[in-house]
Amino acid sequence: MINSLETISQEQSSIGLYYYTNDRQYINGNITGNLDNNNVLGMELFGKPIKIENKTQELYTLLLSDVDNNTNPFLSSISSQNFKNSDIKKFRKLLKQFINVTNPFFPATINGTMFDLLESQTDLVRVIDKLNLVLTDTDGYRNKSGQINILSLTATTDVDVSSSQSNTGLELLADIQTVGLDLQDFYNTIFQSNGLIPPKDNLYKGFLSGTFDTESQTRFCTIAYPYIINDPEDFINRILGEELSLKSDWVNYTNTIVYGQPEIPNNLTSILGSEGMNEPILPAQPGLLDIYKELQQNTTSEFKSFTNNPPVQTFTLYQPFNPNKVREFTYVQETQDSIVGPTQKPQFFDETYTGTNGGAVDKYNLKYTFN
Repeated sequence: MINSLETISQEQSSIGLYYYTNDRQYINGNITGNLDNNNVLGMELFGKPIKIENKTQELYTLLLSDVDNNTNPFLSSISSQNFKNSDIKKFRKLLKQFINVTNPFFPATINGTMFDLLESQTDLVRVIDKLNLVLTDTDGYRNKSGQINILSLTATTDVDVSSSQSNTGLELLADIQTVGLDLQDFYNTIFQSNGLIPPKDNLYKGFLSGTFDTESQTRFCTIAYPYIINDPEDFINRILGEELSLKSDWVNYTNTIVYGQPEIPNNLTSILGSEGMNEPILPAQPGLLDIYKELQQNTTSEFKSFTNNPPVQTFTLYQPFNPNKVREFTYVQETQDSIVGPTQKPQFFDETYTGTNGGAVDKYNLKYTFN
């Protein structure tokens, strides 16, 4: 999971992280007590990112609208330039071409991390479900004819020397809940208000600094970020095309937006005769490259702080208890008479080993896949 988040943060900044995580399914469930409602401990998982395609479609619709409405960063001040209308029309078309070309690549970067993330979580869920079955004092197997053979488990007093519990059933419960609480702390480090990805309602605000923190600027940054960060000259050539690239006024115009404008100093002698009283005629103006690099630095710094957080460090070499611990149970095979009686053991076994998704629709328990 950490590798998936890091890949997206490096390629798409913190903005991409929000597209990946803002809407998710299969977050809630129980690490213990899911089958029999005894010793219930809820625990949240990262879950499955959803609605990425919907968010991407909305983004690109608004990006094209920004071009039509002159709110795109490269068009918001174009009316003050002495450009031919025919050239502006060409430039607008080139901007739309750039937007449309990036359309497949933005969601591809995000979706590319999905498989490993989901596989690792569904593997964990299967372990959780099997342990929940054992916590009901139940195990078993299905024979070749499909008949369920139930084993009734009984805890022993042969607990590990490091345990404070009186029997192996309570020992197993305590160990599972220890892992659950650690995983919940890890989840909180990602999603709580002071975490890596705190709750956010608007994906088009709150990422860029100063006057750049507008919805249209943020939308364009969402798709242009890797292009401008990695090769600003190639980006400029893309949006100018062959014809406009030969016109110095267009090159200067786009360069100023991408690279910013240096300070214009005030070289007049101060009439007050005091040092430091002369303000520049025009202070330096940052460009998109400066703002995007700032976003990059902030994203890197935030992710480093996240990985150094104790709940995250806990899972670097995770050993909450003796890895060689053996929890011994005795078992007795149930007779057919007891199976048809009031016991729920066959039901618990069947729910755990159906081979298909079961349980509540919005919970991760009893899910083989996050589909």
